Amino acid sequence: MELLSKEEAQELFVHKMGSDVFSTPHLKAYAEEVLQTCARLPLAIVAIAVSFKLLVHDYEWRDALERLRTSLKGFDNIEKQVHEVLKFSYERLKEEKLKQCLLHCALYPEDHKICKEHLIEHLIDEGIIEGMKSMQAEFNRGYSMLSKLENACLLEGVIEKSYEEGKWVKMHDLVRDMVLQVASLEFMVEGHLGLEDFSNEGKWRENLVKASLMYNKISSIPLNVSPMCPNLSTLLLHHNSSLDNVPYSLFEHLHGLKFLDLSFTGIISLPNSVYSLENLTILSLRWCINLKHVSSLAKLTRLRKLDLWRTKISEVPDGLEMLVNLTYLNLDAWNIKIMPLGILPKLSHLQFLRISCRVTVKGEEMERLKKLENVWVRFDDLYEFCTFIRSFEKRQLTSYQIQLGQSKEDVYRNNYQARKGKGVILGECNFGQSSLVLPEDVQSLEIVVCRL
Repeated sequence: MELLSKEEAQELFVHKMGSDVFSTPHLKAYAEEVLQTCARLPLAIVAIAVSFKLLVHDYEWRDALERLRTSLKGFDNIEKQVHEVLKFSYERLKEEKLKQCLLHCALYPEDHKICKEHLIEHLIDEGIIEGMKSMQAEFNRGYSMLSKLENACLLEGVIEKSYEEGKWVKMHDLVRDMVLQVASLEFMVEGHLGLEDFSNEGKWRENLVKASLMYNKISSIPLNVSPMCPNLSTLLLHHNSSLDNVPYSLFEHLHGLKFLDLSFTGIISLPNSVYSLENLTILSLRWCINLKHVSSLAKLTRLRKLDLWRTKISEVPDGLEMLVNLTYLNLDAWNIKIMPLGILPKLSHLQFLRISCRVTVKGEEMERLKKLENVWVRFDDLYEFCTFIRSFEKRQLTSYQIQLGQSKEDVYRNNYQARKGKGVILGECNFGQSSLVLPEDVQSLEIVVCRL
């Protein structure tokens, strides 16, 4: 990174501080020493300025400066000094959850552009954003956290023509290196966008908490790999498209695993050892387009999120009715055609529900899901459709795509791309003398070959 001149460095420091501390007699000497530690590097200057911004009294500056001096003691190399400056800024974050958020961002590969929405979903899945009264409240908390980290220059907003402004963030290499060093004992990160061989067992340390091998080219996992990691809670293997088989041995001793992401892999089936992970709360298998069968989930009673989007399973998994803690269920799989009666009412905590457009649901069952906020389903009965629409007055839906009548999958799927939209699709309906009820806040209405 290019160095600033002394004048530019001071100007940037003052700008980020929001006040000219160099013109404040009792703070000037401290400010000059603090600025000197930043070695005229913009990233370090901004990070430190934000850390000192809320300090008013000279004793606060003296205390913070002493801590900074201590952290830099013995580091003559500029790169290492900047590393310690960033670590100092990280350690002074007021909220522990912000530190955990930053640690999670370091699980992504170097220079990776991270979608904020997907990142916040992960923060919720990890429990970094704790359960709140609604999904919307949780997302609001997530965006607020990311904004604070951007303001502290520990995350960068992505501004590129190919990326929608304000929707993406990335982590500077120096910040990521610092964070990974902080978490080196508990994290294993192999995210180099090119790793082909599964990491050797020597890296699976007993005290490991999170392991990330996402966005690589892993095609196979040796049959004898059986990590002894009782504290491992998160395993991220998503976006390894060539990975078609996961051996039983991989999960044999991972009894503490809570978050397993195998999305966008080529797996054909899940090893039976997965179905015994009784502490599992998140199981993401989205876009596993070769996955045709999922065995009984009955033992996974702690699951809060199950994502089977765009898998090729043809039946709703056995034991789904036992997952009474689910708040998120995506059953929009290619070949599912029937939703057995009696399952949905037992999943009373559902906030997010998406079911394949080939499947119809019953109004009576949908009415009993009082906590729904985001729903994409299809009805084949006008009365049941209207009954469910009338129930909107008693619920706070932030997004919905609801179809009545025959499945026009191309229309239906296109509408589904508007994740936050509120839409209704009427497909080949014959209304006769019946009256149609629509939501008051509907934003889009698709009518396909309907008759009055």
